[in-house]
Amino acid sequence: MNQLLSQLKSQDKKMWRMSRNFRVFYWIMIPVYTFLLVLYPSDDVVIIERLGGGCFVLSFVVFAVLFSKNAREFKTIDYSQPSVQMLESAVKRYRLWKPELAWALFAILFIDAGMVLMRIPRAESDSLLMIILNVQYVLVPLITGSFVVGIIWWYVKHKPLRDHALHLLNALKE
Repeated sequence: MNQLLSQLKSQDKKMWRMSRNFRVFYWIMIPVYTFLLVLYPSDDVVIIERLGGGCFVLSFVVFAVLFSKNAREFKTIDYSQPSVQMLESAVKRYRLWKPELAWALFAILFIDAGMVLMRIPRAESDSLLMIILNVQYVLVPLITGSFVVGIIWWYVKHKPLRDHALHLLNALKE
Protein backbone atom coordinates (compact mmCIF):
# COMPACT_ATOMS: atom_id res chain seq x y z
CA MET A 1 0.00 0.00 0.00
CA ASN A 2 2.82 2.43 0.85
CA GLN A 3 4.51 1.74 -2.48
CA LEU A 4 1.27 2.47 -4.37
CA LEU A 5 0.71 5.62 -2.34
CA SER A 6 4.16 6.99 -3.18
CA GLN A 7 3.67 6.11 -6.87
CA LEU A 8 0.27 7.80 -6.88
CA LYS A 9 1.66 10.91 -5.21
CA SER A 10 4.49 11.09 -7.75
CA GLN A 11 2.22 10.59 -10.76
CA ASP A 12 -0.43 12.95 -9.38
CA LYS A 13 2.22 15.64 -8.96
CA LYS A 14 3.40 15.13 -12.56
CA MET A 15 -0.16 15.29 -13.84
CA TRP A 16 -0.83 18.44 -11.81
CA ARG A 17 2.27 20.14 -13.27
CA MET A 18 1.37 19.09 -16.81
CA SER A 19 -2.24 20.25 -16.45
CA ARG A 20 -1.14 23.54 -14.87
CA ASN A 21 1.38 24.21 -17.67
CA PHE A 22 -1.13 23.45 -20.42
CA ARG A 23 -3.71 25.59 -18.64
CA VAL A 24 -1.28 28.53 -18.57
CA PHE A 25 -0.37 27.96 -22.23
CA TYR A 26 -4.00 27.99 -23.35
CA TRP A 27 -4.96 31.03 -21.24
CA ILE A 28 -2.03 32.89 -22.85
CA MET A 29 -2.92 31.73 -26.37
CA ILE A 30 -6.61 32.68 -26.09
CA PRO A 31 -6.02 36.47 -26.13
CA VAL A 32 -3.16 36.14 -28.64
CA TYR A 33 -5.30 34.18 -31.09
CA THR A 34 -8.31 36.39 -30.41
CA PHE A 35 -6.29 39.41 -31.44
CA LEU A 36 -4.43 37.81 -34.39
CA LEU A 37 -7.25 35.78 -35.91
CA VAL A 38 -10.42 37.58 -34.89
CA LEU A 39 -9.81 41.23 -34.00
CA TYR A 40 -6.70 42.13 -36.03
CA PRO A 41 -7.62 45.16 -38.15
CA SER A 42 -6.77 44.18 -41.70
CA ASP A 43 -8.60 44.55 -44.98
CA ASP A 44 -7.06 41.27 -46.21
CA VAL A 45 -8.90 39.19 -43.60
CA VAL A 46 -12.47 38.40 -44.58
CA ILE A 47 -15.28 37.58 -42.17
CA ILE A 48 -15.15 33.84 -42.85
CA GLU A 49 -11.49 33.77 -41.79
CA ARG A 50 -12.42 35.63 -38.61
CA LEU A 51 -15.09 32.99 -37.95
CA GLY A 52 -12.40 30.33 -38.42
CA GLY A 53 -10.22 32.17 -35.93
CA GLY A 54 -13.17 32.28 -33.56
CA CYS A 55 -13.45 28.50 -33.83
CA PHE A 56 -9.78 28.17 -32.83
CA VAL A 57 -10.34 30.48 -29.86
CA LEU A 58 -13.41 28.49 -28.76
CA SER A 59 -11.43 25.25 -28.93
CA PHE A 60 -8.67 26.86 -26.84
CA VAL A 61 -11.25 27.95 -24.26
CA VAL A 62 -12.58 24.38 -24.00
CA PHE A 63 -9.05 22.99 -23.58
CA ALA A 64 -8.16 25.69 -21.05
CA VAL A 65 -11.23 24.85 -18.97
CA LEU A 66 -10.46 21.11 -19.18
CA PHE A 67 -6.86 21.60 -18.07
CA SER A 68 -7.97 24.00 -15.31
CA LYS A 69 -10.39 21.37 -14.04
CA ASN A 70 -7.68 18.69 -14.17
CA ALA A 71 -5.13 20.90 -12.39
CA ARG A 72 -7.66 21.64 -9.65
CA GLU A 73 -8.52 17.95 -9.34
CA PHE A 74 -4.89 16.86 -9.04
CA LYS A 75 -3.98 19.67 -6.65
CA THR A 76 -6.79 18.90 -4.21
CA ILE A 77 -6.25 15.15 -3.85
CA ASP A 78 -6.61 14.08 -0.23
CA TYR A 79 -4.36 11.14 0.65
CA SER A 80 -5.56 11.16 4.25
CA GLN A 81 -8.96 9.73 3.29
CA PRO A 82 -9.82 6.24 4.42
CA SER A 83 -8.06 3.64 2.26
CA VAL A 84 -11.19 2.53 0.40
CA GLN A 85 -12.14 6.10 -0.58
CA MET A 86 -8.58 6.98 -1.57
CA LEU A 87 -8.28 3.85 -3.74
CA GLU A 88 -11.70 4.41 -5.33
CA SER A 89 -10.74 7.97 -6.28
CA ALA A 90 -7.39 6.75 -7.68
CA VAL A 91 -9.16 4.12 -9.80
CA LYS A 92 -11.57 6.79 -11.06
CA ARG A 93 -8.78 9.32 -11.66
CA TYR A 94 -6.67 6.94 -13.73
CA ARG A 95 -9.32 5.30 -15.87
CA LEU A 96 -8.86 5.53 -19.62
CA TRP A 97 -12.28 6.80 -20.69
CA LYS A 98 -13.39 9.93 -18.89
CA PRO A 99 -16.35 12.24 -19.51
CA GLU A 100 -14.05 15.13 -20.41
CA LEU A 101 -12.96 13.17 -23.50
CA ALA A 102 -16.26 14.20 -25.10
CA TRP A 103 -15.40 17.87 -24.44
CA ALA A 104 -11.94 17.36 -25.95
CA LEU A 105 -13.51 15.85 -29.07
CA PHE A 106 -15.89 18.81 -29.19
CA ALA A 107 -12.88 21.16 -29.11
CA ILE A 108 -11.23 19.16 -31.90
CA LEU A 109 -14.36 19.68 -34.02
CA PHE A 110 -13.95 23.44 -33.49
CA ILE A 111 -10.32 23.16 -34.66
CA ASP A 112 -11.51 21.24 -37.71
CA ALA A 113 -14.16 23.86 -38.50
CA GLY A 114 -11.62 26.63 -37.97
CA MET A 115 -9.17 25.05 -40.38
CA VAL A 116 -11.86 24.65 -43.03
CA LEU A 117 -13.12 28.22 -42.61
CA MET A 118 -9.59 29.66 -42.73
CA ARG A 119 -8.91 27.86 -46.04
CA ILE A 120 -12.10 28.82 -47.86
CA PRO A 121 -11.07 32.34 -48.97
CA ARG A 122 -7.61 31.18 -50.09
CA ALA A 123 -8.85 28.26 -52.19
CA GLU A 124 -9.52 29.71 -55.61
CA SER A 125 -10.79 26.75 -57.59
CA ASP A 126 -11.42 24.12 -54.93
CA SER A 127 -14.98 23.23 -54.03
CA LEU A 128 -16.08 23.28 -50.41
CA LEU A 129 -15.99 19.47 -50.40
CA MET A 130 -12.35 19.47 -51.57
CA ILE A 131 -11.41 22.02 -48.90
CA ILE A 132 -13.05 19.88 -46.22
CA LEU A 133 -11.34 16.73 -47.49
CA ASN A 134 -7.94 18.42 -47.68
CA VAL A 135 -8.26 19.52 -44.07
CA GLN A 136 -9.30 15.99 -43.06
CA TYR A 137 -6.25 14.52 -44.82
CA VAL A 138 -4.11 16.46 -42.36
CA LEU A 139 -6.24 16.54 -39.24
CA VAL A 140 -7.50 12.95 -39.06
CA PRO A 141 -4.01 11.34 -39.09
CA LEU A 142 -2.78 13.88 -36.51
CA ILE A 143 -5.71 13.27 -34.18
CA THR A 144 -5.54 9.50 -34.68
CA GLY A 145 -1.81 9.49 -33.97
CA SER A 146 -2.30 11.63 -30.88
CA PHE A 147 -5.08 9.34 -29.69
CA VAL A 148 -2.88 6.24 -30.16
CA VAL A 149 0.03 7.90 -28.33
CA GLY A 150 -2.34 8.86 -25.50
CA ILE A 151 -3.60 5.29 -25.16
CA ILE A 152 -0.05 3.93 -25.15
CA TRP A 153 0.95 6.54 -22.56
CA TRP A 154 -2.05 5.57 -20.40
CA TYR A 155 -1.24 1.88 -20.80
CA VAL A 156 2.39 2.37 -19.71
CA LYS A 157 1.99 5.07 -17.02
CA HIS A 158 -1.54 4.99 -15.63
CA LYS A 159 -2.93 1.49 -16.15
CA PRO A 160 -0.44 -0.13 -13.73
CA LEU A 161 -1.41 2.39 -11.03
CA ARG A 162 -5.11 1.88 -11.69
CA ASP A 163 -4.76 -1.92 -11.72
CA HIS A 164 -2.73 -1.92 -8.49
CA ALA A 165 -5.27 0.36 -6.79
CA LEU A 166 -8.15 -1.79 -8.07
CA HIS A 167 -6.44 -4.95 -6.78
CA LEU A 168 -5.92 -3.43 -3.32
CA LEU A 169 -9.46 -2.06 -3.30
CA ASN A 170 -10.93 -5.46 -4.09
CA ALA A 171 -8.76 -7.05 -1.39
CA LEU A 172 -9.95 -4.49 1.18
CA LYS A 173 -13.61 -4.99 0.28
CA GLU A 174 -13.43 -8.79 0.69
